[in-house]
Amino acid sequence: MKRVLVFGTFDILHPGHLFLINEAKKHGQVHAVLALDSTIRKVKGRPPVHALHERVRQLEAYEVNALPGDERDRLKAFREIKPDVVILGYDQKLFVDSLKQYVSEQKLSTKIITLPSFHADIFASRKIRAVAEDEDAWFLLIDKPVGEPSFHTVSQLRKITGIKQIGFAGTLDPIASGLLVCGISQACSLLDWWHFFPKTYEATAELGATSSTYDSEGTVTRKGHAAPTQGQVTDVLKQFTGTIEQIPPMFSAKKVGGQPLYKMARKGKHIERKPALVTVHSIDLLSYEYPSLTFRVACSTGTYVRSLIHDIGAKLKTGAVMIALRRTEIGTFSVSEAVSVSKLSDTTWKDHLVSMPELQVQLIATLYH
Repeated sequence: MKRVLVFGTFDILHPGHLFLINEAKKHGQVHAVLALDSTIRKVKGRPPVHALHERVRQLEAYEVNALPGDERDRLKAFREIKPDVVILGYDQKLFVDSLKQYVSEQKLSTKIITLPSFHADIFASRKIRAVAEDEDAWFLLIDKPVGEPSFHTVSQLRKITGIKQIGFAGTLDPIASGLLVCGISQACSLLDWWHFFPKTYEATAELGATSSTYDSEGTVTRKGHAAPTQGQVTDVLKQFTGTIEQIPPMFSAKKVGGQPLYKMARKGKHIERKPALVTVHSIDLLSYEYPSLTFRVACSTGTYVRSLIHDIGAKLKTGAVMIALRRTEIGTFSVSEAVSVSKLSDTTWKDHLVSMPELQVQLIATLYH
């Protein structure tokens, strides 16, 4: 088996690190050279969050042979291991240049690969460290009721917690209910992490109708249609699994030319929208009695269930309008773990928190296991 060498601090292990490790594993057995605690302190002006022995143990859990670096001789491990391949991150350009020079001078056959960034801004160590050092940085799982905008939920939480810096991951329209993840304080900077999880919804559609907004809050037009059989409905649902193209609805927050589509729609404008690729992991019929159709769908971030229902109606040649939507899961986090804002107070809200390490473990498991 080929010997593969990587270098880094690997202080706060995050998906960006795992991306590098997984890519390295494709080439052979991975050996990681870790910066010493004293080196990190000298270069970054602060100690690492995790001491060297802790970082070694973390990497060993991913079947990586971790060893300490050498402040005086950065290439010591390279000469000892004699790697066939060296994998470096996008941010190690200076080291790439010096390593290539050394390999050339020594007439070695070592292959040096520089990887592109893996969502570098989203998984920036500075953000993760800021969250780790902020005692107010947590996530709250909220069960949002029907009829309430997501921003109203945030406004209520600000009053309850006394903390102004609160945001959410993934808007739920007023017509929708269910799991809304809210970030508190510095945790807001990590809300994009939640977009890497699949999301599960239970949706109810009315067949035999169309709507200007694809849901019951728009102008609804109903026409008489022959009722599809349950078998026909099931067959059509199956056609929407996998990676599909989806055109976002005009009444959506999707921006075109810097403007949200819904603002243009309210002015009576119709804009051509480019289809986006989304992934529907699964779609299951829960109940059907014409004209009412209820199904469960697990899909990627960016999927508009309203558009999905509209397209299902087009395939059935009946039209379809979304009349109810409930988000039940984001990854392994369930709405059963969530709490209604109405049940929270300034003394109880801290009883329902999700920590950054909990999120980190679940995200790494989702992406790499």
